[in-house]
Amino acid sequence: MSQCTRKALTAQAVQQAMRQHGGLVHAFIQRRGGGEIPYEEALQAGRIGLWRAIQGYDAARGTTFSTYAWVAIYRHIHRRAKELRVCENMSLGRAMGDGGNGASRVARMRENE
Repeated sequence: MSQCTRKALTAQAVQQAMRQHGGLVHAFIQRRGGGEIPYEEALQAGRIGLWRAIQGYDAARGTTFSTYAWVAIYRHIHRRAKELRVCENMSLGRAMGDGGNGASRVARMRENE
């Protein structure tokens, strides 16, 4: 990662860094898990996090790349899991007839009280 600086990243350098550090994504998912999302979904989100880490890493800040990337991978997997939960809740809400906002469900609960 030393030849890859924030200022000048070629596509080849990014691909090389992705191959070199791709194991971090697998290690993260194995250790921390992907939450409620499938492995492949967590893997894709983790790879996006790794790509963003490669783009934004600055060695002058004194952090090792693996530490910086680990946090970026975590953020993207967590964000994706959250997005999927929101989409699932919205779908459930539509199936219950409230457009995903829970208003009809709350109204029905109040009627039953």
